[in-house]
Amino acid sequence: MKAIRFAPLSLSFWGGNAFSQLPIEYILQKREIKVGDKVAGRHGNKGIISKILPRQDMPYLQDGRPVDMVFNPLGVPSRMNVGQIFESSLGLAGDLLDRHYRIAPFDERYEQEASRKLVFSELYEASKQNHITNRNQTDKEILFDSASSSDSIR
Repeated sequence: MKAIRFAPLSLSFWGGNAFSQLPIEYILQKREIKVGDKVAGRHGNKGIISKILPRQDMPYLQDGRPVDMVFNPLGVPSRMNVGQIFESSLGLAGDLLDRHYRIAPFDERYEQEASRKLVFSELYEASKQNHITNRNQTDKEILFDSASSSDSIR
């Protein structure tokens, strides 16, 4: 597969400016993942696929939806990138509330802790409409272990 995107290119010459477009070509290859493949996120987190389970063996949410991937939580504090937590939490709230969000980079320049306030307010609203989060802590989600089928993972 091939994807071509055009990006604006600014050319400066002898005090004048001209704008043109520069084609950027991406070579894409669709493959099935396998144990040992490396995956990386947008926030600098990365890891190796250690186990691939059938969908019915994955942990699942209260409404029965299985999770797609489970990352090691120790990758967050070691890189100090809480942005991935905010992004995934806002994605969950958006999915439950059927909303889409566009967040500007460096949104903290507009208001102190703007990202955190938005994420927590949306999670709080989602927790009122859908019983998927812990009522006392809106930033916590309850997962169930498919192996035991009874106990929740917190």
